[in-house]
Amino acid sequence: MSSRLVRKQVLITQEQNQRLKALAAETGCSEAELFREAVTQRLDQAHSPDWKTAFRRASGIWADRTDEDIAKMMSDLRGGWKRRQLRHEVDSGTE
Repeated sequence: MSSRLVRKQVLITQEQNQRLKALAAETGCSEAELFREAVTQRLDQAHSPDWKTAFRRASGIWADRTDEDIAKMMSDLRGGWKRRQLRHEVDSGTE
């Protein structure tokens, strides 16, 4: 490991301890290395959510919108596209 290590004292359950020891024996990695890998994986997940996490977080963001709100928003978006299209046709001389 290229960076300097810092000592942390943590408490884990008996079951976690047994599973950690078994995994270390099975993989040939030290318990400390397995623990560091688990911490890194959890920190990475916290800062770069996968698509499922992003989807769950987005769930319900439109719950308070009415059909009228959505229809107006879509109309506004379409109007903007039509204005841009007309402007492009005028600019390019393809009226």
